[in-house]
Formats: sequence, C-alpha cells, structure tokens
Amino acid sequence: MTQSENIEALVRAYQPTSDERSHSAATALLRQDRVMWRRTDFDPGHFTASGFVVSSDGGSLLLILHGKLGRWLQPGGHIDSDDPSAEAAARREVFEETGVANLRALADDPVRMDVHKIPAREPEPKHLHFDLGFGFQAAGGDIGPLDEVADAKWVRFEH
Repeated sequence: MTQSENIEALVRAYQPTSDERSHSAATALLRQDRVMWRRTDFDPGHFTASGFVVSSDGGSLLLILHGKLGRWLQPGGHIDSDDPSAEAAARREVFEETGVANLRALADDPVRMDVHKIPAREPEPKHLHFDLGFGFQAAGGDIGPLDEVADAKWVRFEH
C-alpha cells in the first residue's frame, strides 16, 4: 500500500466525534488530484502524524515543549517518504522527539484528527497541517536525549 493509499484509508475509516470540522476538511483534501502528505505540499497543506502516548500505568500523557511554538503538545511531525505508514511516522516522531520506544497501539485507526494553521516561515509559505493522531501506550517511561524539542515530560492526568 502506498503512503497516499494508507492516508486515504485512515481518513475514510476515521469515526469523528467532536472534531467533525477537522474530518470534513481532511476528507475534502482527499478530493485533490493526489493525497497531500509531502512536506512540500502547501496548497492548502499536507498530512502529518502525531502520537498521544499514555504511560504504562495509564496515568500520564507524554508531552513535548515545541521549540518554535513555545507550547506543550503531543510529539509528532511530517510523514517521510520512507515511513511505511502514517502510524509508523507517528512512532518515529515520538522516538525522535522523546526517545520513548516500545509503543503498543491503542487503536487501529487515528484517535484524533486535527487541522491547524502553520505560519509562514522562510522558505515555506503559510499552510495547514492535517494531523492524524495515533494512540499508544508506552512500555517504559524513560525519556531519552532531547535533540529536536525544548523539553519533554510525562504529565499526570487529573482525576
């Protein structure tokens, strides 16, 4: 299955909940002449992949401090041409940004779909990220070297 076919299947299988607008926008993007997943697709944007990672005990969520945005977010990023699937891209991004590996998928399909605006920054124009968020549970909790992000930490869920 090609990357484009994988993304199209994931978007079509996604069961929207409260983020209906994101799903509608992503479905509209599929109506283009090709699935826009390359980081050079700017009109209107491209698909990305992220990971919502819960700790092994289920009590914490893994977050990164995005260096350019200065916000705490789930790890994620662009889908590379050598990623076998969007889920594999999410796993790779989680590992690259946090060092956390050995992830167990919590669902076959994305658990969240989001569309967010990316401001222009040379040489890239402003564009949209159509993010496919995958749910994972980590086998361990050690955060590795942080080369790509400002910080990473486990944040306890409030009860």
